Amino acid sequence: MSAISISCAPGCKGPEPLEPVFWQDQSEAPELDDPLFAQVGIDELSAFDQRIDIASDDPLPAFRAPFGVGNGLAFTTLGLASPANRLHGSVGPTYDKGPRFFGDLWFTVERDGVELPAQVEWTARPKGTAIVVTRADGDDYTLYTVDFAPRPTGVAGPDVPPAIGRIFLLEGEGDLALRLHSSTVLEDLDGHLIDDIRNADDTLNKAWPSCPGRATLPMMARGGC
Repeated sequence: MSAISISCAPGCKGPEPLEPVFWQDQSEAPELDDPLFAQVGIDELSAFDQRIDIASDDPLPAFRAPFGVGNGLAFTTLGLASPANRLHGSVGPTYDKGPRFFGDLWFTVERDGVELPAQVEWTARPKGTAIVVTRADGDDYTLYTVDFAPRPTGVAGPDVPPAIGRIFLLEGEGDLALRLHSSTVLEDLDGHLIDDIRNADDTLNKAWPSCPGRATLPMMARGGC
């Protein structure tokens, strides 16, 4: 443990203490309305949570709370940018600052190819877990994400899977779809940018964008830009 001691000669006046600034002054945990959360025992949330009214405010990262997810071989953070489900600063199992380093990964909701922005978003952690839950409410939908880094019982060291897992629940009216975005840029062995957009409408009913120079995030999911 370390400490810093500041002394002042007799008669001198020290600096005025700074008032603390909090990203919010009370707990505003999201409602977990889907029965899945109670069924798997993650419906009781810690008081460390975050609510952002996206429609009126989108604070800078310095005024947001970070929520980490990791297992020793893979790590990522949520809560530092919009949307709340954005995975940021992903790394593992080794650090790479080159073009293959992982960019951000996030979901948006759309109908007929038109993005439906969220109005309010929450980020929270179920008590006693290393799981992060997000909720985004739009005009007529709710999107939940549940992120975790698996660490199977009895598995240690390099045998731990270097992976981040995500479960998503999209509830709403009408024909809704998820668009998976990735800001990762990859190169092939010859140094050419890879345009590797995979269409998965048949499996997850997701919409995929077309964006040359953007590619997949192989540790986590197939995606677009």
